[in-house]
Amino acid sequence: MSVAVLFVLSTVAVRWNARTGFTSLLSFGGPKFEQRLPVLRSMPIAEDKATGYDGQFGAQLAVAPDPRTPEIRGALDNPAYRARRIALAWTAHVIGGGNPWLVLQVYALQNLAVWLGLAWLVWRGLRPASDARAVAVWASCMLTIGALDCVRLSLTDLSAVLLLALAVAALAKGRTWVATGAFAAAG
Repeated sequence: MSVAVLFVLSTVAVRWNARTGFTSLLSFGGPKFEQRLPVLRSMPIAEDKATGYDGQFGAQLAVAPDPRTPEIRGALDNPAYRARRIALAWTAHVIGGGNPWLVLQVYALQNLAVWLGLAWLVWRGLRPASDARAVAVWASCMLTIGALDCVRLSLTDLSAVLLLALAVAALAKGRTWVATGAFAAAG
């Protein structure tokens, strides 16, 4: 398990660039690259030479977390859809103190923190069985393409999975109100 965690940490660490930070994890690119927020146009952001991906939209929402403003609506591919998945954007904005460069870095790394939290929670649930089978179950949960792509591409799905896992853990301990809140937040 620790080898897998070190592998994931190292795959994120190698994405660091002294000029662009961790923005390569955000997958800015494609047809919307030139329509990104004005505050981001002068920043050194790693450009995905392919089509770009979802992380660029969540990251911009983190920089400007009001999906009703014309600036952010023009930068997003689907403002109504993105506004429903705003939790990571809000937390990145708060943690980054509203500083656009810091917010981008926080947004890029949040899914690594989510992955680590989920990895710990899954392992904790498997802890009574410490044999090779438990390791295989853990690896089959944590090393899926979906979980790893959430880290690699700054997607919002893994955070919902963590909330669902927290809800199940809370239910197992009889904490129904905590479970209800976690289920609601995941939705």
